[in-house]
Amino acid sequence: MGTRQYQQAFSNYQMGYASAVAYILFGIVLVLTFSFRRLWMPKAGEFQ
Repeated sequence: MGTRQYQQAFSNYQMGYASAVAYILFGIVLVLTFSFRRLWMPKAGEFQ
């Protein structure tokens, strides 16, 4: 995904498309980070 973004931005001069891909990729990583954080982080008072 990152390689395609680089190719679209600098080889094909499609900066708008590469920017849109970057925002989508950022959103996917953000959602995955917070969803896995809820699964793996212990809840308050769980280890007492």
